[in-house]
Amino acid sequence: MGQPELYAVLSIIGGIVSTFWGYRVFKWVLSLAGFAVGAMIALEMNALFEIPGNLGIITIFGVGFLFAILAHYLYRFGILLFGAFIGYGMSPSVVVRIPEIPSIVVIMVCSMVFAFLIWKLEKPFVVIITVLAGASTIVSGLAAIIYRLDITRMEPALPQDPGMKVLTLVSLGVLIALGLSAQIGWTARDETSG
Repeated sequence: MGQPELYAVLSIIGGIVSTFWGYRVFKWVLSLAGFAVGAMIALEMNALFEIPGNLGIITIFGVGFLFAILAHYLYRFGILLFGAFIGYGMSPSVVVRIPEIPSIVVIMVCSMVFAFLIWKLEKPFVVIITVLAGASTIVSGLAAIIYRLDITRMEPALPQDPGMKVLTLVSLGVLIALGLSAQIGWTARDETSG
């Protein structure tokens, strides 16, 4: 399994947790987001410095685990990393719509916007943002595997076939609806029992 496929699988796993259990396990989701951001940074470092094979994989996991630990124990740092994770997950859909802007700029802007929203308006946005980010990340990861896209290179996640575009968007909508329903239901039960 190459680095793009590894990232796609990690995206799907992280997306499932975020979509359906984001509010309940938010501190652990922060750790997962920290791991994902660290792994993405390491992937870019590996490409930039041409780090080979096993050493590259060790770098990915090492930096990922470092960021996961920092995100878990330093809550505000974790909030910022979570915003970066969301921004990265949402940025492919922005890149497709505004191809004139370099993808790194889109990633940075998306990351800063979501980090600010979570930092300032944390409680009302946790459920919504974990669901949106998780569903988007699941769809991006699945699209990368199904269509053999390299999502580390910011290729568009939507296929060119109109029927497949509709299926992809419907899948995203269903994931969002299921995630919101599950998290709002659990949140309501937690508030009435607490």
